[in-house]
Amino acid sequence: MSKNKKPILFDDIEWGNQELPHLSHDEIMNKNWRLRPNKADKEKTHKVNLKNYGQGEYILRSPGNDLLDFYDKKMLLLDPTSKAFSKIPPSVVYHYRFKHHYPKELFDKSKNYGRNAYLRDILKKYHDTKDPTYWSQVYKTRFKWLIDKPHKEWKFKFKSDLNKFALELLGQKIGHKLSTQSYSNNLKNKNSETMFWRGNIAGWSIIYEE
Repeated sequence: MSKNKKPILFDDIEWGNQELPHLSHDEIMNKNWRLRPNKADKEKTHKVNLKNYGQGEYILRSPGNDLLDFYDKKMLLLDPTSKAFSKIPPSVVYHYRFKHHYPKELFDKSKNYGRNAYLRDILKKYHDTKDPTYWSQVYKTRFKWLIDKPHKEWKFKFKSDLNKFALELLGQKIGHKLSTQSYSNNLKNKNSETMFWRGNIAGWSIIYEE
């Protein structure tokens, strides 16, 4: 070796020469021992997860008539070409399905002017079409998840707990439905909202709050 050339110093940890106080000889001889994280690793991972994902709360909300403004707001953010989008907003459908006082004349068959014609004349200001059944279909089938009572909610610290609960209650995980953008926003912003429009989770929503 040259007198001017310094010896290479190897990192003991890098080269596996560190002491392993948490592992017995039998454990070291086990071919899977490297796959077993020690207590320090677990605690470090837990702290990282808590920092990144556990500062706030996930609030799972069922459908409810006290969230109509929220539904209308989220509807306006949808792509108008998507199947979930409706030109007649949820709050309007709710009103004519549950709250509107229909004139008694509508039920007098001799007048030949029933509820379908009545809905057509009122709702065509939102969307006019040549399909004569459109408005009655909206009244009967659009947003079937709308109910005439307040929503219920459940709070979770971690997304994994939310998924476990949703799987038991709704028959599917709900956290994976969060889009990449929405989930990213959950971590960057103090508050985030996600609304589901289709399938057996239609009408449900998740609010993330810090």
